[in-house]
Amino acid sequence: YDFCEHETSEIAGFVYHDRSDDGSRDSGEEGIPGATVTLYDDTGTLVASQTTGADGSYRFTGLSAGTYRVLEAQPDGWFDGLDTAGTISAITVGVAVNPGDEISGITIGWGQAGVEYNFGELQPASISGRIHAESDGDCIVDPGEPMLAGVTVHLLNDSGDVIATTTTDSDGAYRFDGLAPGTYGVREEQPAGYGDGDEHAGSAGGVNSANDEITQVVLGSGVQAVNYDFCEVLLGSISGFVFQDGETLKTPDGLLPANIDQLRDGLRTPDDTPIPGVV
Repeated sequence: YDFCEHETSEIAGFVYHDRSDDGSRDSGEEGIPGATVTLYDDTGTLVASQTTGADGSYRFTGLSAGTYRVLEAQPDGWFDGLDTAGTISAITVGVAVNPGDEISGITIGWGQAGVEYNFGELQPASISGRIHAESDGDCIVDPGEPMLAGVTVHLLNDSGDVIATTTTDSDGAYRFDGLAPGTYGVREEQPAGYGDGDEHAGSAGGVNSANDEITQVVLGSGVQAVNYDFCEVLLGSISGFVFQDGETLKTPDGLLPANIDQLRDGLRTPDDTPIPGVV
């Protein structure tokens, strides 16, 4: 006269920083604590809810055999990354909905353990630089070279569309924060009163694709791209006077005398007469 019982099942995984943005939890990719994860059965009934531990892990235990789905609430301050269905007995079971923070179709039998049902997240990135005027053409800030405030800089997406605009501060600096990982560019509006100089791609690479424009800047998770600089040229000037040098010179034939260099010195003095309207 026997009594047969079932071993309960479990589903576990991690919410983590997917630095490589490949949907695989690699060594050195840290967990995200305090993220909310919920479990539903195939009827849509909420089975359980919990928050991830210090290592970003969660684990639903005491489950009956059946089909489940796991949902994650997007953590504050993170961008949605790739979610990955885990394995049961070394076989991938379920489907990750990307984007969507959901892994569904997890069919599990009695006494089985589903592992690595993971939710990858991405940190915001940024791109920054500065704009200055120079006199020697090396695009390096030297003493006395002014930083240019109030210059307009546009942020471009990978299609070249303007998605944000800012202006440089008193130090000539600009910065675009809170960017989802992806491909970006920056474009400067040429400041009035300066000659056009160089533009330099910074720490995350990129291409000087056009005048006053840097594109193909690939920003990974949490990348702080710096030194996307635009260098302008300090303009010079040439000036002088057109004037009558000394008293009016009269000659019998109206021609300059041969000794003109002895009669006039070519130096503008207060008694010389300016001649207006000369081009």
